[in-house]
Amino acid sequence: MDRVQGGLFTTTVDESKAGSVNPVDEMIAVDILDYRMSSYVNFESEVFFQEEDGIIQVEHFGVHISGAGTTLYGLHIDGVDAHGKERVSLDILSRVLMDLQQDSSQITDNLLLPHQRNMLELTYLDAACLRDKYNVIVAKKIDPLLSPDGYLDKEVMENELKQVVGAVQSVYKLSHDEVVIVGLKGVILVSPEHNIYEDVLMHFASLMARDLFIQNVFRRLSILSVTLKKIRMKIESFDQNPGSISTIRAMLSRVSATIILLEEIQTFIEESFDKLPNAGMARQNQKWKKAQKKKEKKREKKRKEKEKRRRRKERKRQAESSSLYEGFTNAPTPPLSSSPAAGITINTTSFPSPSSSTSSSPSSSDMEEGSSLSDSDSEGGRNAYEGVLRRTPRKSKLHPLDLLLQQHERDRQVQKRHAEKMREEIGTIIAEKQRQSAHSMLSAVEEERS
Repeated sequence: MDRVQGGLFTTTVDESKAGSVNPVDEMIAVDILDYRMSSYVNFESEVFFQEEDGIIQVEHFGVHISGAGTTLYGLHIDGVDAHGKERVSLDILSRVLMDLQQDSSQITDNLLLPHQRNMLELTYLDAACLRDKYNVIVAKKIDPLLSPDGYLDKEVMENELKQVVGAVQSVYKLSHDEVVIVGLKGVILVSPEHNIYEDVLMHFASLMARDLFIQNVFRRLSILSVTLKKIRMKIESFDQNPGSISTIRAMLSRVSATIILLEEIQTFIEESFDKLPNAGMARQNQKWKKAQKKKEKKREKKRKEKEKRRRRKERKRQAESSSLYEGFTNAPTPPLSSSPAAGITINTTSFPSPSSSTSSSPSSSDMEEGSSLSDSDSEGGRNAYEGVLRRTPRKSKLHPLDLLLQQHERDRQVQKRHAEKMREEIGTIIAEKQRQSAHSMLSAVEEERS
């Protein structure tokens, strides 16, 4: 590009190589204005297409081709027939747009490689020169200037707009003299200072153009699916028509070539979306969400393992408490001796103290007739309840079994609170899973509709 700033280009192949003259009906002149390697190129193109007698058409296109795959064609209308640029009706504008779409397609076709043209012909069913483009019409004024409901009247106004933007989807009034009309195949912006909306319009147009292209790709996939069904039917009915094997092979060969090109087109579409502004950030955000989900799963797994360990410890502690309680209840009761010679008596509702000693003159308040213990019996009872008395607080007046029951009740309350907390967490997780499932279903429905 540094050496050759432009030239004349055409797709016509010279079939008479020995001749000195090669008549060409379709040719374009290209003058490169600005470029950045592997990023974009801006050039001006003048078309030299054959027109009918009596028709003079001068077209200078400004073309922008970006590395993301977006191709923008721009031009100003100076005049059409006897109409100047101040007032152009929608009837005339619709015919101009149709002619511009075909001429812009010819400009691109003259600059593409044969393989690129093959992919376009495959996508648009051998009618790439008639492919749809998204129209962006910018004007300073519109007559009449109505409210949004005035343009969506289902009658004259809406039918006029359909000629240039397709089915009208929505109308927005930005200010008293600014309005935006969005259609299925184009958008109209009316604003005295339309330059401030240029970036937004270009990004919006690039996305809508991709949408039109993807629709054609899916249409081609539907045709491919029908072709595969026909091949399957021919294979299943091979016994009835043995001579159809050559036809089946030819169809399979064409289908294989089509699938290879469609896979390549899919790769280009993905790269095109990745190179869009903020597309890299969106992809990074998607990766971050996946990483967050993995981290959440790991945290959930660790939490479950921790909960299992806690439950095992809780069950082990409860088992130890139960065995200790059974040991208390099954402990041998100190036998009562009827011999009054021991001199030590206890009340039947009290426990012997390990610090008590034998006395030869027992207190009359602790004496009861026929309820005395010998020294050997007192020593055996002291050993049987020594473990319980060690765990009994000094100032506590409760029975050791009562203390054990209280501890067991506290443990049961703690376990109950843990169970309630787990139920709440499980309910929250189930609700989140249901919300994610509903969101994925809605996304799938929206993708099928689109």
